[in-house]
Amino acid sequence: MPTGFPLMSASGVERPRADQLVRVVLGNTGTAHGATELARERQLAVQDLVECNRFVPENGPPGPYAAEISLQGERMLFLITPVDSDSEPTRVAVPVADLTGLVRDYHAICQSYYDALQRASVGKIEAIDMGRRALHDEGAGLLAECLKGRIATDFDTARRLFTLLSVLYLTADMRFVPIRLAPRPGAR
Repeated sequence: MPTGFPLMSASGVERPRADQLVRVVLGNTGTAHGATELARERQLAVQDLVECNRFVPENGPPGPYAAEISLQGERMLFLITPVDSDSEPTRVAVPVADLTGLVRDYHAICQSYYDALQRASVGKIEAIDMGRRALHDEGAGLLAECLKGRIATDFDTARRLFTLLSVLYLTADMRFVPIRLAPRPGAR
């Protein structure tokens, strides 16, 4: 069975796995340029992560887990609590300073992609999208390296966490140039 899917109980009701995040709250969600679209991006990133993930804090209690994820300086901070426990959260700080340049590049290529959607040829859009996906994969790989020895995860979960890191950078005061997010269908 793929690692991202919940287990079924004898009654057919889904139950979370012990290596799964089932609830995520983002810190550092202050007001930023394009706050409405950014809030939507945050919500989608969290939903994607909770829907399918593998997440186990090293030397931590068994899960499933709830986590608050935020940026604290140059660290991605995870406050992790087993959902069936009243215990104090496990604090895991992951250095992400080495990812700042990649996140900036990722934001820039995302902006190029969103701009291309408005006026570029299909071939140009596909080329930019390939570059965007490659940067996203590179970021996920680097983040997975940063997580080693702290939080066990798979590549797809690292990819979703990189998305959250990117969104957190947008809302934190990291001197990023604001980007225009892709318009949602029906949005003006």
